[in-house]
Amino acid sequence: MKILRTLIITLAAVACSMTSIVQERNIRLELNENRNRLGGSSSPYEYIQMEYSRAPKGYEPFYISHFGRHGSRMHTSADMLNHLNTVFNRADSLQILTPDGMLAKELFTKTDSAMRDHLGELTYVGQREQEELAERMSANFPEVFSGATKKILAQSTTSDRVVKSMNYFCKKLLTLNGELDITEESNEKTQRYLNNYTAEYREYYKNGPWREVRDTWIEKNIDISSLTGRLFTSAEIFNGKPNGSSAKRFAQDLYSLAKIMPASGLGYGFYDFFTEDELYALWQSGNMDQYMRKSGSPLSEGLATAIAKPLLKDFLEKAVQQISEQDRCADLRFGHGEGMMPLSALMQIEEASAITSDPDQICEIWQDYRVTTMSSNIQWIFYKNKKDDILVKIMLNEREARIPVDTDIWPYYHWSDVYAFYQGIL
Repeated sequence: MKILRTLIITLAAVACSMTSIVQERNIRLELNENRNRLGGSSSPYEYIQMEYSRAPKGYEPFYISHFGRHGSRMHTSADMLNHLNTVFNRADSLQILTPDGMLAKELFTKTDSAMRDHLGELTYVGQREQEELAERMSANFPEVFSGATKKILAQSTTSDRVVKSMNYFCKKLLTLNGELDITEESNEKTQRYLNNYTAEYREYYKNGPWREVRDTWIEKNIDISSLTGRLFTSAEIFNGKPNGSSAKRFAQDLYSLAKIMPASGLGYGFYDFFTEDELYALWQSGNMDQYMRKSGSPLSEGLATAIAKPLLKDFLEKAVQQISEQDRCADLRFGHGEGMMPLSALMQIEEASAITSDPDQICEIWQDYRVTTMSSNIQWIFYKNKKDDILVKIMLNEREARIPVDTDIWPYYHWSDVYAFYQGIL
Protein backbone atom coordinates (compact mmCIF):
# COMPACT_ATOMS: atom_id res chain seq x y z
CA MET A 1 0.00 0.00 0.00
CA LYS A 2 2.76 2.45 0.97
CA ILE A 3 4.73 1.65 -2.22
CA LEU A 4 1.62 2.19 -4.33
CA ARG A 5 0.84 5.56 -2.71
CA THR A 6 4.43 6.68 -3.23
CA LEU A 7 4.27 5.68 -6.89
CA ILE A 8 0.98 7.52 -7.44
CA ILE A 9 2.26 10.65 -5.68
CA THR A 10 5.42 10.54 -7.79
CA LEU A 11 3.39 10.16 -10.98
CA ALA A 12 1.03 12.94 -9.95
CA ALA A 13 3.97 15.21 -9.38
CA VAL A 14 4.88 14.81 -13.03
CA ALA A 15 2.54 16.57 -15.42
CA CYS A 16 0.02 14.12 -16.82
CA SER A 17 1.42 13.20 -20.21
CA MET A 18 -0.91 12.70 -23.16
CA THR A 19 -0.60 12.61 -26.90
CA SER A 20 -0.47 15.96 -28.68
CA ILE A 21 -4.11 15.83 -29.67
CA VAL A 22 -6.75 13.84 -27.76
CA GLN A 23 -10.11 14.39 -29.37
CA GLU A 24 -12.88 15.32 -27.01
CA ARG A 25 -15.68 12.88 -27.49
CA ASN A 26 -18.81 11.82 -25.68
CA ILE A 27 -17.88 8.29 -24.67
CA ARG A 28 -21.31 7.36 -23.36
CA LEU A 29 -22.89 8.52 -26.60
CA GLU A 30 -20.42 6.41 -28.60
CA LEU A 31 -21.25 3.37 -26.48
CA ASN A 32 -24.98 3.94 -26.92
CA GLU A 33 -24.60 4.36 -30.68
CA ASN A 34 -23.21 0.83 -30.93
CA ARG A 35 -23.68 -1.41 -27.89
CA ASN A 36 -21.11 -3.83 -29.27
CA ARG A 37 -18.50 -1.28 -28.17
CA LEU A 38 -19.39 -2.07 -24.55
CA GLY A 39 -17.45 -5.28 -25.06
CA GLY A 40 -14.18 -3.39 -25.52
CA SER A 41 -11.50 -5.91 -26.42
CA SER A 42 -14.20 -8.61 -26.59
CA SER A 43 -16.15 -6.68 -29.23
CA PRO A 44 -16.40 -7.89 -32.81
CA TYR A 45 -14.44 -5.81 -35.29
CA GLU A 46 -16.08 -2.55 -36.31
CA TYR A 47 -15.20 -1.37 -39.80
CA ILE A 48 -16.02 2.28 -40.48
CA GLN A 49 -15.88 3.06 -44.18
CA MET A 50 -13.85 6.12 -45.07
CA GLU A 51 -12.10 7.70 -48.01
CA TYR A 52 -8.32 7.49 -47.81
CA SER A 53 -6.04 10.41 -48.54
CA ARG A 54 -4.44 10.48 -51.97
CA ALA A 55 -0.79 9.55 -52.07
CA PRO A 56 1.60 12.33 -53.13
CA LYS A 57 1.95 12.60 -56.89
CA GLY A 58 4.14 9.91 -58.40
CA TYR A 59 4.03 7.53 -55.40
CA GLU A 60 2.39 4.09 -55.51
CA PRO A 61 2.04 1.41 -52.82
CA PHE A 62 4.38 -1.56 -53.19
CA TYR A 63 4.58 -3.32 -49.81
CA ILE A 64 2.36 -3.91 -46.76
CA SER A 65 3.56 -4.84 -43.28
CA HIS A 66 0.70 -5.98 -41.04
CA PHE A 67 -0.08 -7.22 -37.55
CA GLY A 68 -3.59 -8.35 -36.70
CA ARG A 69 -5.37 -9.85 -33.75
CA HIS A 70 -7.31 -13.06 -34.25
CA GLY A 71 -10.96 -12.83 -35.21
CA SER A 72 -14.01 -12.98 -32.96
CA ARG A 73 -14.10 -15.99 -30.67
CA MET A 74 -16.02 -17.71 -27.92
CA HIS A 75 -15.27 -16.87 -24.30
CA THR A 76 -12.08 -18.38 -22.91
CA SER A 77 -12.95 -18.84 -19.23
CA ALA A 78 -14.40 -22.04 -17.81
CA ASP A 79 -14.16 -20.44 -14.34
CA MET A 80 -16.58 -17.72 -15.39
CA LEU A 81 -19.08 -20.26 -16.71
CA ASN A 82 -18.71 -22.42 -13.59
CA HIS A 83 -19.28 -19.48 -11.25
CA LEU A 84 -22.38 -18.22 -13.07
CA ASN A 85 -23.71 -21.77 -13.23
CA THR A 86 -23.26 -22.15 -9.47
CA VAL A 87 -25.02 -18.87 -8.66
CA PHE A 88 -27.97 -19.42 -10.98
CA ASN A 89 -28.51 -23.03 -9.90
CA ARG A 90 -28.30 -22.16 -6.19
CA ALA A 91 -30.72 -19.26 -6.66
CA ASP A 92 -33.09 -21.59 -8.50
CA SER A 93 -32.92 -24.19 -5.74
CA LEU A 94 -33.65 -21.48 -3.17
CA GLN A 95 -36.53 -20.22 -5.34
CA ILE A 96 -35.26 -16.65 -5.22
CA LEU A 97 -35.12 -15.93 -8.94
CA THR A 98 -37.28 -13.06 -10.17
CA PRO A 99 -38.90 -13.30 -13.63
CA ASP A 100 -35.86 -11.47 -15.04
CA GLY A 101 -33.63 -13.81 -13.08
CA MET A 102 -35.37 -16.87 -14.53
CA LEU A 103 -34.93 -15.47 -18.04
CA ALA A 104 -31.26 -14.76 -17.36
CA LYS A 105 -30.77 -18.30 -16.07
CA GLU A 106 -32.52 -19.76 -19.11
CA LEU A 107 -30.31 -17.78 -21.50
CA PHE A 108 -27.21 -18.62 -19.49
CA THR A 109 -27.98 -22.36 -19.58
CA LYS A 110 -28.38 -22.11 -23.36
CA THR A 111 -25.12 -20.18 -23.67
CA ASP A 112 -23.21 -22.52 -21.36
CA SER A 113 -24.24 -25.45 -23.52
CA ALA A 114 -23.11 -23.66 -26.69
CA MET A 115 -19.75 -22.48 -25.30
CA ARG A 116 -18.63 -25.15 -22.85
CA ASP A 117 -16.86 -27.35 -25.40
CA HIS A 118 -15.72 -24.48 -27.62
CA LEU A 119 -13.89 -22.12 -25.25
CA GLY A 120 -11.63 -19.68 -27.10
CA GLU A 121 -12.52 -21.01 -30.54
CA LEU A 122 -12.77 -18.77 -33.59
CA THR A 123 -16.41 -18.21 -34.55
CA TYR A 124 -17.94 -17.69 -37.98
CA VAL A 125 -18.05 -13.98 -37.04
CA GLY A 126 -14.25 -14.04 -36.69
CA GLN A 127 -13.86 -15.98 -39.93
CA ARG A 128 -15.89 -13.36 -41.80
CA GLU A 129 -13.90 -10.51 -40.20
CA GLN A 130 -10.61 -11.92 -41.46
CA GLU A 131 -11.96 -12.57 -44.94
CA GLU A 132 -13.37 -9.06 -45.21
CA LEU A 133 -10.12 -7.51 -43.95
CA ALA A 134 -8.20 -9.37 -46.65
CA GLU A 135 -10.73 -8.36 -49.27
CA ARG A 136 -10.47 -4.67 -48.35
CA MET A 137 -6.67 -4.80 -48.23
CA SER A 138 -6.64 -6.24 -51.74
CA ALA A 139 -9.15 -3.69 -53.01
CA ASN A 140 -7.54 -0.66 -51.34
CA PHE A 141 -3.99 -1.43 -52.44
CA PRO A 142 -4.23 -3.47 -55.65
CA GLU A 143 -0.80 -2.27 -56.83
CA VAL A 144 0.83 -4.19 -53.97
CA PHE A 145 -0.55 -7.51 -55.15
CA SER A 146 -0.33 -6.95 -58.90
CA GLY A 147 3.37 -6.08 -59.12
CA ALA A 148 6.25 -8.31 -60.14
CA THR A 149 6.67 -9.67 -56.61
CA LYS A 150 3.88 -12.04 -55.59
CA LYS A 151 5.39 -13.61 -52.47
CA ILE A 152 3.80 -13.13 -49.04
CA LEU A 153 5.05 -14.38 -45.67
CA ALA A 154 2.30 -14.97 -43.09
CA GLN A 155 3.19 -15.86 -39.49
CA SER A 156 1.06 -16.55 -36.44
CA THR A 157 1.24 -17.67 -32.83
CA THR A 158 0.50 -21.33 -32.18
CA SER A 159 -3.00 -20.66 -30.82
CA ASP A 160 -5.66 -22.45 -32.86
CA ARG A 161 -7.86 -19.36 -33.28
CA VAL A 162 -4.87 -17.34 -34.45
CA VAL A 163 -3.72 -19.98 -36.93
CA LYS A 164 -7.24 -20.22 -38.33
CA SER A 165 -7.46 -16.43 -38.59
CA MET A 166 -4.28 -16.48 -40.66
CA ASN A 167 -5.67 -19.30 -42.79
CA TYR A 168 -8.93 -17.51 -43.59
CA PHE A 169 -7.15 -14.22 -44.32
CA CYS A 170 -4.65 -15.83 -46.69
CA LYS A 171 -7.22 -18.05 -48.36
CA LYS A 172 -9.29 -14.98 -49.23
CA LEU A 173 -6.24 -13.23 -50.71
CA LEU A 174 -5.58 -16.30 -52.86
CA THR A 175 -9.20 -16.41 -53.95
CA LEU A 176 -8.87 -12.83 -55.14
CA ASN A 177 -5.48 -13.34 -56.76
CA GLY A 178 -4.46 -16.87 -57.63
CA GLU A 179 -0.95 -15.78 -58.62
CA LEU A 180 0.05 -14.97 -55.05
CA ASP A 181 2.65 -17.23 -53.43
CA ILE A 182 1.83 -17.31 -49.71
CA THR A 183 3.92 -19.10 -47.10
CA GLU A 184 2.22 -19.65 -43.72
CA GLU A 185 4.23 -20.30 -40.56
CA SER A 186 3.24 -21.06 -36.98
CA ASN A 187 5.83 -22.40 -34.56
CA GLU A 188 7.70 -21.63 -31.36
CA LYS A 189 9.90 -19.08 -33.14
CA THR A 190 6.93 -17.04 -34.36
CA GLN A 191 5.29 -17.49 -30.96
CA ARG A 192 8.23 -15.87 -29.18
CA TYR A 193 8.16 -12.56 -31.02
CA LEU A 194 4.41 -12.36 -31.58
CA ASN A 195 3.50 -13.07 -27.95
CA ASN A 196 6.55 -12.02 -25.95
CA TYR A 197 5.70 -12.32 -22.25
CA THR A 198 8.79 -11.52 -20.21
CA ALA A 199 9.22 -12.76 -16.64
CA GLU A 200 9.08 -9.17 -15.38
CA TYR A 201 5.85 -8.49 -17.26
CA ARG A 202 4.26 -11.71 -16.02
CA GLU A 203 4.96 -10.61 -12.45
CA TYR A 204 3.46 -7.18 -13.12
CA TYR A 205 0.44 -8.78 -14.79
CA LYS A 206 -0.08 -11.05 -11.80
CA ASN A 207 0.78 -8.86 -8.81
CA GLY A 208 1.35 -5.33 -10.09
CA PRO A 209 0.08 -2.17 -8.32
CA TRP A 210 -2.62 -1.80 -10.98
CA ARG A 211 -4.70 -4.38 -9.11
CA GLU A 212 -5.10 -2.20 -6.02
CA VAL A 213 -5.90 0.87 -8.14
CA ARG A 214 -8.55 -1.07 -10.05
CA ASP A 215 -10.10 -2.68 -6.96
CA THR A 216 -10.25 0.65 -5.14
CA TRP A 217 -11.95 2.27 -8.12
CA ILE A 218 -14.48 -0.57 -8.38
CA GLU A 219 -15.31 -0.34 -4.68
CA LYS A 220 -15.90 3.40 -5.02
CA ASN A 221 -17.71 3.54 -8.34
CA ILE A 222 -19.65 0.35 -9.02
CA ASP A 223 -22.99 -0.30 -7.33
CA ILE A 224 -24.74 -3.39 -8.62
CA SER A 225 -27.27 -3.79 -5.79
CA SER A 226 -30.09 -2.82 -8.16
CA LEU A 227 -28.93 -5.53 -10.60
CA THR A 228 -28.96 -8.24 -7.97
CA GLY A 229 -32.33 -6.91 -6.79
CA ARG A 230 -33.75 -7.26 -10.29
CA LEU A 231 -32.55 -10.86 -10.68
CA PHE A 232 -32.94 -12.22 -7.15
CA THR A 233 -35.62 -11.73 -4.48
CA SER A 234 -33.00 -12.25 -1.76
CA ALA A 235 -29.28 -11.58 -1.46
CA GLU A 236 -28.64 -14.61 0.75
CA ILE A 237 -26.51 -16.26 -1.96
CA PHE A 238 -24.24 -13.20 -1.64
CA ASN A 239 -24.01 -13.47 2.15
CA GLY A 240 -26.87 -11.02 2.43
CA LYS A 241 -24.87 -8.24 0.76
CA PRO A 242 -26.39 -7.24 -2.61
CA ASN A 243 -23.38 -5.01 -3.35
CA GLY A 244 -20.70 -7.09 -1.62
CA SER A 245 -17.62 -8.62 -3.22
CA SER A 246 -19.32 -11.89 -4.18
CA ALA A 247 -22.24 -9.99 -5.72
CA LYS A 248 -19.82 -7.81 -7.68
CA ARG A 249 -18.01 -10.87 -8.93
CA PHE A 250 -21.33 -12.24 -10.20
CA ALA A 251 -22.09 -8.94 -11.95
CA GLN A 252 -18.64 -8.77 -13.52
CA ASP A 253 -18.86 -12.37 -14.72
CA LEU A 254 -22.31 -11.79 -16.19
CA TYR A 255 -21.00 -8.65 -17.90
CA SER A 256 -17.95 -10.59 -19.13
CA LEU A 257 -20.32 -13.07 -20.74
CA ALA A 258 -22.48 -10.26 -22.15
CA LYS A 259 -19.41 -8.66 -23.77
CA ILE A 260 -18.51 -11.75 -25.79
CA MET A 261 -22.00 -12.53 -27.07
CA PRO A 262 -21.85 -10.39 -30.25
CA ALA A 263 -18.52 -12.03 -31.15
CA SER A 264 -19.94 -15.49 -30.47
CA GLY A 265 -22.53 -15.20 -33.23
CA LEU A 266 -25.16 -16.91 -31.07
CA GLY A 267 -27.72 -14.24 -31.92
CA TYR A 268 -28.84 -13.05 -28.48
CA GLY A 269 -27.29 -11.28 -25.52
CA PHE A 270 -27.36 -10.17 -21.89
CA TYR A 271 -26.96 -6.38 -22.03
CA ASP A 272 -30.69 -5.84 -21.43
CA PHE A 273 -30.35 -7.17 -17.90
CA PHE A 274 -28.21 -4.13 -17.01
CA THR A 275 -29.11 -0.44 -16.78
CA GLU A 276 -27.23 2.11 -18.87
CA ASP A 277 -25.41 3.37 -15.75
CA GLU A 278 -24.36 -0.16 -14.77
CA LEU A 279 -23.07 -0.88 -18.25
CA TYR A 280 -21.08 2.33 -18.36
CA ALA A 281 -19.48 1.70 -14.96
CA LEU A 282 -18.63 -1.89 -15.85
CA TRP A 283 -17.20 -0.79 -19.21
CA GLN A 284 -15.04 1.81 -17.42
CA SER A 285 -13.75 -0.89 -15.09
CA GLY A 286 -12.86 -3.23 -17.97
CA ASN A 287 -11.35 -0.42 -20.02
CA MET A 288 -9.19 0.63 -17.06
CA ASP A 289 -8.13 -2.97 -16.50
CA GLN A 290 -6.92 -3.33 -20.10
CA TYR A 291 -5.15 0.03 -20.11
CA MET A 292 -3.25 -0.60 -16.89
CA ARG A 293 -2.29 -4.17 -17.77
CA LYS A 294 -1.51 -3.96 -21.49
CA SER A 295 -1.00 -0.38 -22.63
CA GLY A 296 0.86 2.78 -21.65
CA SER A 297 -0.12 3.10 -17.98
CA PRO A 298 2.68 4.65 -15.91
CA LEU A 299 1.98 1.97 -13.29
CA SER A 300 3.74 -0.61 -15.48
CA GLU A 301 6.88 1.57 -15.72
CA GLY A 302 7.17 0.58 -19.38
CA LEU A 303 6.93 -3.18 -18.83
CA ALA A 304 3.64 -3.52 -20.73
CA THR A 305 4.81 -1.77 -23.87
CA ALA A 306 8.31 -3.28 -23.77
CA ILE A 307 6.95 -6.75 -24.54
CA ALA A 308 6.10 -5.46 -28.04
CA LYS A 309 9.70 -4.48 -28.84
CA PRO A 310 10.52 -7.75 -30.65
CA LEU A 311 7.39 -7.22 -32.75
CA LEU A 312 8.30 -3.63 -33.62
CA LYS A 313 11.86 -4.76 -34.39
CA ASP A 314 10.45 -7.33 -36.79
CA PHE A 315 8.44 -4.63 -38.59
CA LEU A 316 11.64 -2.61 -39.10
CA GLU A 317 13.88 -5.51 -40.09
CA LYS A 318 11.44 -7.00 -42.58
CA ALA A 319 10.80 -3.59 -44.14
CA VAL A 320 14.52 -2.96 -44.58
CA GLN A 321 14.95 -6.41 -46.09
CA GLN A 322 12.03 -6.01 -48.49
CA ILE A 323 13.10 -2.55 -49.64
CA SER A 324 16.57 -3.93 -50.32
CA GLU A 325 15.71 -7.30 -51.84
CA GLN A 326 12.16 -6.66 -53.09
CA ASP A 327 11.36 -10.34 -52.59
CA ARG A 328 7.92 -9.99 -50.94
CA CYS A 329 4.88 -7.78 -51.41
CA ALA A 330 3.53 -8.29 -47.88
CA ASP A 331 4.39 -9.54 -44.41
CA LEU A 332 1.34 -10.63 -42.44
CA ARG A 333 1.45 -11.35 -38.72
CA PHE A 334 -1.36 -12.73 -36.57
CA GLY A 335 -1.50 -12.66 -32.79
CA HIS A 336 -3.49 -11.55 -29.78
CA GLY A 337 -4.78 -8.47 -27.99
CA GLU A 338 -1.70 -8.80 -25.79
CA GLY A 339 0.25 -7.86 -28.91
CA MET A 340 -2.05 -5.16 -30.28
CA MET A 341 -2.35 -3.03 -27.16
CA PRO A 342 1.38 -2.91 -26.28
CA LEU A 343 2.42 -2.46 -29.93
CA SER A 344 0.02 0.40 -30.67
CA ALA A 345 1.20 2.17 -27.49
CA LEU A 346 4.88 1.46 -28.17
CA MET A 347 4.46 2.84 -31.69
CA GLN A 348 2.91 5.95 -30.10
CA ILE A 349 -0.11 5.87 -32.36
CA GLU A 350 -2.05 8.90 -31.20
CA GLU A 351 -5.37 7.41 -30.13
CA ALA A 352 -3.69 4.35 -28.60
CA SER A 353 -0.85 5.82 -26.55
CA ALA A 354 -2.23 8.56 -24.29
CA ILE A 355 -0.80 8.43 -20.76
CA THR A 356 -2.39 9.19 -17.41
CA SER A 357 -1.95 8.07 -13.82
CA ASP A 358 -5.51 9.15 -12.88
CA PRO A 359 -7.88 6.15 -13.01
CA ASP A 360 -10.88 8.46 -13.43
CA GLN A 361 -9.35 9.93 -16.57
CA ILE A 362 -8.47 6.71 -18.39
CA CYS A 363 -11.82 6.36 -20.13
CA GLU A 364 -11.51 9.87 -21.57
CA ILE A 365 -8.10 9.39 -23.16
CA TRP A 366 -8.09 5.69 -24.08
CA GLN A 367 -10.96 3.53 -25.29
CA ASP A 368 -10.45 -0.20 -25.76
CA TYR A 369 -13.08 -0.39 -28.52
CA ARG A 370 -11.05 2.04 -30.64
CA VAL A 371 -7.76 0.21 -30.12
CA THR A 372 -8.18 -3.53 -29.69
CA THR A 373 -11.38 -5.26 -30.68
CA MET A 374 -11.39 -8.70 -32.23
CA SER A 375 -9.52 -8.63 -35.56
CA SER A 376 -7.98 -5.25 -34.70
CA ASN A 377 -4.94 -4.53 -36.83
CA ILE A 378 -2.00 -2.28 -37.62
CA GLN A 379 -0.93 -1.81 -41.22
CA TRP A 380 2.14 -0.05 -42.58
CA ILE A 381 1.60 0.77 -46.25
CA PHE A 382 4.84 1.55 -48.12
CA TYR A 383 4.94 3.80 -51.19
CA LYS A 384 7.71 4.73 -53.60
CA ASN A 385 8.23 6.87 -56.67
CA LYS A 386 10.45 6.34 -59.72
CA LYS A 387 13.41 7.69 -57.78
CA ASP A 388 12.87 4.98 -55.13
CA ASP A 389 12.02 7.55 -52.46
CA ILE A 390 10.07 5.69 -49.77
CA LEU A 391 7.03 6.90 -47.85
CA VAL A 392 4.96 4.99 -45.31
CA LYS A 393 1.39 5.38 -44.08
CA ILE A 394 0.40 3.80 -40.76
CA MET A 395 -3.15 2.65 -40.12
CA LEU A 396 -4.83 1.48 -36.93
CA ASN A 397 -7.92 -0.59 -37.62
CA GLU A 398 -7.92 0.67 -41.21
CA ARG A 399 -7.94 4.30 -40.05
CA GLU A 400 -5.09 6.61 -41.05
CA ALA A 401 -3.07 7.19 -37.90
CA ARG A 402 -0.82 9.89 -36.49
CA ILE A 403 2.53 9.26 -34.82
CA PRO A 404 4.85 11.89 -33.28
CA VAL A 405 7.09 12.19 -36.34
CA ASP A 406 7.29 15.43 -38.30
CA THR A 407 5.78 15.29 -41.77
CA ASP A 408 4.52 17.78 -44.31
CA ILE A 409 2.42 15.18 -46.12
CA TRP A 410 0.32 13.50 -43.41
CA PRO A 411 -0.89 10.73 -43.35
CA TYR A 412 2.30 9.87 -45.22
CA TYR A 413 5.67 9.92 -43.47
CA HIS A 414 9.17 9.74 -44.88
CA TRP A 415 10.37 6.22 -44.20
CA SER A 416 13.80 7.37 -43.08
CA ASP A 417 12.19 9.50 -40.36
CA VAL A 418 9.90 6.70 -39.18
CA TYR A 419 12.75 4.22 -39.15
CA ALA A 420 14.95 6.56 -37.10
CA PHE A 421 12.13 7.27 -34.65
CA TYR A 422 11.37 3.62 -33.99
CA GLN A 423 15.02 2.63 -33.82
CA GLY A 424 15.30 5.24 -31.08
CA ILE A 425 12.47 3.57 -29.18
CA LEU A 426 14.11 0.17 -29.53
